[in-house]
Amino acid sequence: MTQPRLDHAQQDVQHRAERLGVALREVAQALRAPTTPIAHRQRREHLIDPMRGRLNQHAAQRKFRRGVDPIRTYVTVAALGYFYLATRQTLSRFLRVDLMAASRREAWLAHITHVVLTHVRVRRVPGARSSAAGRR
Repeated sequence: MTQPRLDHAQQDVQHRAERLGVALREVAQALRAPTTPIAHRQRREHLIDPMRGRLNQHAAQRKFRRGVDPIRTYVTVAALGYFYLATRQTLSRFLRVDLMAASRREAWLAHITHVVLTHVRVRRVPGARSSAAGRR
């Protein structure tokens, strides 16, 4: 039994589907392949470890809460900064403001700083005496 002849459009679709299948298999193979974490570890040491040290240092001085996750803190800062920059043109048009104006960028940096410091600082209860004051 002979196979029916495919017209040009069907051949094109079949060829594209085969190419897509090959590309998807390559992507899946790359995702399953073990990666070398050396470069990432070096980047992490330059970004996360100093942040961990600062968080621990300030926690020891009772300025920051103990147990603040440096990775979560880093991702928060990165996400807030990235979103602002990545969507600046769309949001500028939508909000009808120039988000790249120096004053707006400085205000956003101040906002990120406030958000992160509010998260990491020791929460003081109004009217409560600090433990340092109680030791005098």
